[in-house]
Amino acid sequence: MQTKRDLRARGAQPEGIDAFIEGATASKAEEKKKASPGRPAAEDAASRTRQTFVISTRHLELIREASYWDRIEQKDIIAAALDMYFSGKSYQPLPEKKG
Repeated sequence: MQTKRDLRARGAQPEGIDAFIEGATASKAEEKKKASPGRPAAEDAASRTRQTFVISTRHLELIREASYWDRIEQKDIIAAALDMYFSGKSYQPLPEKKG
């Protein structure tokens, strides 16, 4: 009797339930890679920067509560609030620093 390993070594594709199981396992592995926490994707990281701000304790509590109950990330709440604030406004670039 030939094993799955023997069939794969000869280039044969699994059939029936074996093909289904391997396909399901592969798709779950791909989903896990896509949804895994950690560093953001390179294109996302390039459009963001880290900055520290001091905000009121109440605003922080509201952000955390909204994030939990609305099931969205805190950074998305802050981005939406800033988008609303800056919509319809335009500013000139900051002047170059001398020295």
